[in-house]
Amino acid sequence: MSRHVLVPGRHHVFTAAQARRLASFRGERVVFAVTSANRAHARYNPIPFFVRAIGADRLARAAGLDHRIVGVPHYPPTDRFAENTIKDIAEQTEGELVLTPDNCRVATNTAEVAALYRARGFEIVDVEGDGPAPVEVLARLGAAGEAWSEDRALVADLSEATRSVFEDFPEIPRRVGRLYGDPLLDDAGSLTETRDYAVYQTAMSNAAVIEMKYEDVKPWLADGKIVDEGCGDGALLVPIARAFPDADLIGLEISGEFMAQCLERQRRGDFGGTYVHFHQRNLLDRVFHPRSIDTTLCNSTLHELWSYGGGEDAVRGYLAHKFEQTRPGGRLVIRDVVGPPDKSRPVALWCDAANLEKLERFELDFLPTTIAIDWSSRKDGVARLSLADATEFLTKKDYTANWASEMHETFCFWDIEQWAAALTDAGFTVRAADSYTNPWIVEHRWAGQVALSDAHSGAAIDWPPTTMILCGERQP
Repeated sequence: MSRHVLVPGRHHVFTAAQARRLASFRGERVVFAVTSANRAHARYNPIPFFVRAIGADRLARAAGLDHRIVGVPHYPPTDRFAENTIKDIAEQTEGELVLTPDNCRVATNTAEVAALYRARGFEIVDVEGDGPAPVEVLARLGAAGEAWSEDRALVADLSEATRSVFEDFPEIPRRVGRLYGDPLLDDAGSLTETRDYAVYQTAMSNAAVIEMKYEDVKPWLADGKIVDEGCGDGALLVPIARAFPDADLIGLEISGEFMAQCLERQRRGDFGGTYVHFHQRNLLDRVFHPRSIDTTLCNSTLHELWSYGGGEDAVRGYLAHKFEQTRPGGRLVIRDVVGPPDKSRPVALWCDAANLEKLERFELDFLPTTIAIDWSSRKDGVARLSLADATEFLTKKDYTANWASEMHETFCFWDIEQWAAALTDAGFTVRAADSYTNPWIVEHRWAGQVALSDAHSGAAIDWPPTTMILCGERQP
C-alpha cells in the first residue's frame, strides 16, 4: 500500500526549516491540506488559497516531492476537524486519496491538531524542524509588510519557494502588512469579537431596508466612479448597479466576513454587467488618488468610525480625506444615525416593564459615555435623563442579539446642524442636510413600549430623529 504524508495547515508561509524537513519525505506522496482555503481577509487568513497553493507547489517541485494539494474550507473549532479534513480530501479527489492510519502519517507541530489526528490513530511527525513556527514568521511578515525583503533575518527564515511567491506577487506582503497593521481589526477580520454578522445581514440587507436606503441616497448620487465605503455585504450596490450600469462601482469593507459575502454576490452576478470591485480596507486608508471619485457613499459607518476609530478627530480626518479624493463637481453622500437637537435637554422616559429592565442594563453596559439616570420615579416606570442618552437607548434597545457590540457604539455625538458644519469645515458645499424619524421603528419598537416627555412640564415631545441624509459637493 502506498505511503502518504498529510501536511495540514493554512500554509501562508513555508519556512526554510520546513523546506528542509519536507525534503526528507521523498519517496512518499505528500498531501498538502491547505485549511481555511475559502478565507483570505483577516490576520488569521490573509493570503488567498491560489497563492498558498502556488507556494506549496513550488516548494514540493524544488524538493522533488510526489505531491497533491487540496483546499479545505474553514471549519469553526470542532473535535471533528481531522475527520472532516480526511473526508474533504477524499471527496475532492473523487475517492483517489482515502487517507487512513495504515497508509498515512500526519506532519504537524500544532499540538491541538496533532491531538485530533492522534486520537484517530495517525502517527504524528515533525514538519517544522529546528526553525521558528510559520505563525511566528507570518507575524514578522505582517510587521515588515512590503519592506519584508529588507529584513535579513526574516528572509533567511523563509523558504525559497515562499520568497519567490512574494517576489512574483508583491501585493501579498503588502496585504499582510495592512491587515496586521490595522488597529480596528481583530485576528478574524472583525471590528469586535461579539458581533454576529448573520444578524446584521438579516436586519440590514432585506429588500425593504435596501429599497429605503437607496431611495434616501438616490437623488444625490453622481454618475461615474461611485465608491460605497463600508458596503457591508454589497446589497446597496445592487440597485445602484441597475441605475448606473455604466458606472465603476467600488466597495470598501473592513470585515472579512462581509468581504466574503460581497464576493459571493459578484459570483452570482447580482450586479449584472456593471463593473464592480471590492477592497478590504479601513475607512481611513488612502485607497484612491486625489480628485478621482465622483461619488463617495458612506452608509451607517461614520458612527462606527467615531466609536472604534478615534472619535471626533477620526471623523473630521475622514471628511477631509474624502474632500481630497472627490472630483470637482463630485459628492460625498452620508446616510447614518444622528443626534437630536438640544441633546442636553432633560426628559422623562416612560418604559413598559420589559424596556425598563433593558434601560437598567443599558445604564451599566453603555461604554462610550457615562449615563446619568434619575430613578426616583421608577415605580411609575419613568426615568429622567438627557435627550441624547434617551435617544441612545431608544435606538439600541432592540438589538439584543448584538447587545455587547452595540454597547460600544455612540450615535448621538452630533446633531444634523453639527454634521453639516463639519462637512463645510472639510471644504464641501452642503447640498442636503435632512433628518427624519423612521416610521417603522416608531410603530414596531417605540409606540406603546416607551414614551418621551419634557422633564419639567410633563408635556409629550416628538420622537427623536433616527436617520440623517447629508450631501456635500466639491465645487468646480
